[in-house]
Amino acid sequence: MLGPHHGSRLAAALLASTLFAGLGIAGYLVAHHENQVYGDASLALANCPETETVNCDLVNSSPWSEIAGLPIAALAIPTYLLLLGLLAAAPRAQATLAYAFCIGLACALYSAVLLVISKTLIGYLCLWCMRLYAVNVAIPVLAAIAARRTPWALMASTVRDLRTWPRPLRRTAIAFVALLALTIAGDQALRSHARAVAAEERARIERTTKVVLGSAENGKRFQSRTLANAEEAEAYVNREWQPEKVRARYDWLFTYDVTAVAV
Repeated sequence: MLGPHHGSRLAAALLASTLFAGLGIAGYLVAHHENQVYGDASLALANCPETETVNCDLVNSSPWSEIAGLPIAALAIPTYLLLLGLLAAAPRAQATLAYAFCIGLACALYSAVLLVISKTLIGYLCLWCMRLYAVNVAIPVLAAIAARRTPWALMASTVRDLRTWPRPLRRTAIAFVALLALTIAGDQALRSHARAVAAEERARIERTTKVVLGSAENGKRFQSRTLANAEEAEAYVNREWQPEKVRARYDWLFTYDVTAVAV
């Protein structure tokens, strides 16, 4: 049978593992969102079959999947990193586990709100989002076990600190703001990359389409029945092979400069 200290350490280890898993899920959802909404929509969420009630791609790219232009899933990244920091600081400052519990409780409540929005306003559920919800629900449970205190005691401790803002709480707030700023910057970089890739793909498709259509037109031109008639052939050749027309058909192929294409 495990003692209280062993149970506390086990809960802390499970919480850390859960947070790392949550970071992976959140990163995956952010990458998918940016690709679907701002990129070429080539990335689909794996292991999420579309059914009458489930549609991960739709939910994670809906207007409800962003707050002030930031994917909702991206908010999990600074939050989970902060919680990992609070967990690491717990041996030196027990108050940090109380903060972790309250942050986890807020995450769990927010997950409940998102679940309701997903089901009622969007009309579908997202299995990957629900995995993130499960992480959020696990946070306050494991944090309370790791702290070996009751939920009420943890909330009371945090409320007291909110009145005085001691150093651990100030550091927690500053750390979250810094992590959030880094997350926003990273997301903007990812969005710019997604847009650039999509623009490059559109340019490639446009050029390829032009080549294929031009080739088809040339085939018709070279095999025209008009060329079988000696009287009409000369006028046809003079018309179709005018220098201006020839340049229009071929010069763009040989003067194409990939480094000058705007994407």
